[in-house]
Amino acid sequence: MYGCIIFSVLDLAQGYHQMRVALKRRQYTAFRTHSETYQWFVAPMGLAGMLGVWSRLMRVLLGKYPFIVGYLDDICVFSKNMKEHLQLLRTLFEVLRREKLYCHRSKCHFGQNQVQFLGHTVSSQGIAVDSKKTEVIDNWSVPMNQRQLQSVLGLTGSSVASFTATRQSSYRLDL
Repeated sequence: MYGCIIFSVLDLAQGYHQMRVALKRRQYTAFRTHSETYQWFVAPMGLAGMLGVWSRLMRVLLGKYPFIVGYLDDICVFSKNMKEHLQLLRTLFEVLRREKLYCHRSKCHFGQNQVQFLGHTVSSQGIAVDSKKTEVIDNWSVPMNQRQLQSVLGLTGSSVASFTATRQSSYRLDL
C-alpha cells in the first residue's frame, strides 16, 4: 500500500452464503428435522472448516493482484492514480461477476483518499489504528481511587509487554 493515494473498500454480502457447495459434497451438510432432511446448497455459517475454505477462495481469486487485498469478506483496492484504480476495480468486478459474488452496496466506498479497512485507517500516510477504536482510551479519566486504578490496570494489562512486572508498584494509589 506504500505510495498509493487512492483506495476503495468493498464488503461481500453474506460471506459464506455466496459460496456454493459442490453437489457431491452437499450430503455432508445434511441435517434432519422432525419431518424432513435438508442439505445446504451454499456454505452455512459455523460449519467446521468454512473459514479456511473461504480464505483459500479469496486467496485463489485475488492473490495474483498485488494491489487488491482480500480478508474474509472485506476487500481493499489501492493504487497510485485514478486510471490505474479504475482498471483494478474493473478487473475485480469481472472476477466477482464471474464467481457470482455480490457486495453490500452501502458498505462499499470507492476512490477515497482514506478508508477504514479491518479496523484500521488506510491512507497515503500509511496504516493507523482507527481513531474510533482509541477514543475510549483517549477520554479515560485519571483514576482517583484504588478501585478505579485496578480497573484501568485490568483493562490494559494484557496489551503491554512485561506489564505485570512494572505494574506491581502501581497497585497502591498514593494521593
